[in-house]
Amino acid sequence: MLNRPVKRLASQPSFVFSQHSLQDYADCPRRFWLRYLEQLAWPSPPVEPLEEYERHRLLGEQFHRLAHQAFLGIDLNLLRQLAESDALLSSWWANFMRLFPAVNTGERKVEFALSVPVKQYRLFARFDLIQKHTAPLRWVIWDWKTGEKTSTASRLSQRWQTRVYRYVLVEAGQTIFGQNAPQPQDVEMVYWFAAAPEKSVRLPYSQEQFEKDREDILQWIEWIEKDDVFPPTTEEKRCRFCVYRSFCDRGIAGNLLDWEEEEEEPEAFSFNFDQVTEIHF
Repeated sequence: MLNRPVKRLASQPSFVFSQHSLQDYADCPRRFWLRYLEQLAWPSPPVEPLEEYERHRLLGEQFHRLAHQAFLGIDLNLLRQLAESDALLSSWWANFMRLFPAVNTGERKVEFALSVPVKQYRLFARFDLIQKHTAPLRWVIWDWKTGEKTSTASRLSQRWQTRVYRYVLVEAGQTIFGQNAPQPQDVEMVYWFAAAPEKSVRLPYSQEQFEKDREDILQWIEWIEKDDVFPPTTEEKRCRFCVYRSFCDRGIAGNLLDWEEEEEEPEAFSFNFDQVTEIHF
């Protein structure tokens, strides 16, 4: 463990919160501190075997690029040929092509980034796809998942990704969509699993949940502001997939088959924040 004073959130007044940073703090305050306040490089692989994990991660990135290009109107035969470079990627792409006619309709915002203010900070979300339908008016947030493991509606509804994405879309909706801004009851989020599309999960929203999300987001940020210890989690099974476990002397890497991709890939803030749609109040 690092032998130096604990940095607090006050040391980063322009901090940008996201689904990953909130989930990290919920899972393990120590991981939040190491990743976001100390900003340490990852010392350990999240899963084993490492080679297969790296292959799977890179294929996931390639899938997201291909999906983006499909919405941009790139020739689908060309994209299919690119996907055929790997059998796993090809199978994901075949599944996506069966979905594509349904998601390539209405008003769409692809690989779209939004941020809204919370206190003096920002809360950031980057969407794979926001699809607006008319008759009836509704908005669907699509999120492509390429991990080997799927998840359930009850679990996903509690994850910060679900809560942040739906909240940010509604909170920022007036600026994006004008008079026809999304109301919570008109929004749903769909997790689409590339390897098992039949297990995809739809999560509707509500005014009650929107108000609870707003309250909880503010509460959790205030807890983080006050934290001057950032203790490690007491649930050591979570350490199997933590890249910082060597700092806490906790176990070995988990298996790729048990890994859920959204738990371990923080956003790479490699783009220009000037290009993010930021909502002011």
